[in-house]
Amino acid sequence: MNAVNFKYGIWKYMAVSRDTFSGGQETVGLVKLKAKAVSEWFTSEWICRYSSPQEVTVDGGPEFAKEFEYAVKKEGSRIRVTTPYQSLKEWLKGAIDRSKMH
Repeated sequence: MNAVNFKYGIWKYMAVSRDTFSGGQETVGLVKLKAKAVSEWFTSEWICRYSSPQEVTVDGGPEFAKEFEYAVKKEGSRIRVTTPYQSLKEWLKGAIDRSKMH
């Protein structure tokens, strides 16, 4: 998962997720980039569509703080934190490279 500044209408941020195995991608517009909003979306939308992942990779941004980590672990997933300065392009490339390993 990654979050980016995205100003469109009422939305100021966008969370981007990609399932490595199915290739499914999801985005959600957010008014505030808070761990609570991201974790609610993750548990109510992402897991309902794709089930609980083995691992969730996030950048180290505050939107993936303890509240989000707790939600991920509660669903039985591991969490891997990368640098918050990794670009979305680099993040997606890494996800694709990891999918080729399986």
